[in-house]
Amino acid sequence: MEAVNMSVDASNLLKGTGFRPASQIKARQRLIINVQGKEDTGKTHFLLNCPYPLAYFDFDHNAESLLSKPEFADKEIMISPYYFSKPTGKSSDADKILKEASSLWDRFSSEFRQALDECATVALDTSAQVWEMLRMSRFGKHNVLPHHYGALNAEFSSTIFDQAKQSNCNLILSSPLAKQFVNDKETGLWVRQGWSQLDYKVQYSLELEKVKVGPNKGKFQGKMLKFKPNPDTIGQVIINPSFNDIFERAFPKGV
Repeated sequence: MEAVNMSVDASNLLKGTGFRPASQIKARQRLIINVQGKEDTGKTHFLLNCPYPLAYFDFDHNAESLLSKPEFADKEIMISPYYFSKPTGKSSDADKILKEASSLWDRFSSEFRQALDECATVALDTSAQVWEMLRMSRFGKHNVLPHHYGALNAEFSSTIFDQAKQSNCNLILSSPLAKQFVNDKETGLWVRQGWSQLDYKVQYSLELEKVKVGPNKGKFQGKMLKFKPNPDTIGQVIINPSFNDIFERAFPKGV
């Protein structure tokens, strides 16, 4: 049995609802990117070279040496540093840590909303520590049963990604890689740290590393792990990757 296509005037369909013709929906010309890698693979440098003015949420506190370089001297980079306590294993610490992290999360939520409105780029360094801050603000400890994470996942997604996707601001997140352990034994693999659902929420993901051999030895390279508009780009390697390298691939016809 063949499907039936109704011949109607689409402009009269579903009036009074939130529906709009697909032809009226245009892609926002901004990027939501995850940049991951081991230590000293150029993640922070990538973040600081994104479009300005740039709001840099500094959880990792590694930008100081880079910002002293001449290339950043006249750039519109605004930095908001965050420090919060981590659990020590003592149950008596939980209330103190929860209260401290909760206050910081409220500050972050407010600053993040304002930065999306006023800046060209918001950079989170690192996304794993933003997730940890939210976890501590709600639980105050590490050991939490899996079924308690539903509300937390929804809050993180709505605060970070839903708001970013409704804005015209670029969102760039750095994510650390760490050795994977199973039953206290190394597997030989490195895995991204932080929020488990991040890979599903970003539009683009790039893994950075420093080239050790060959003609590009000493340079940084980025391997595309996710490229929402064109999956064929996945696996492509870019030498000394930049924001513009990804933007030009995402919007080949320009702005």
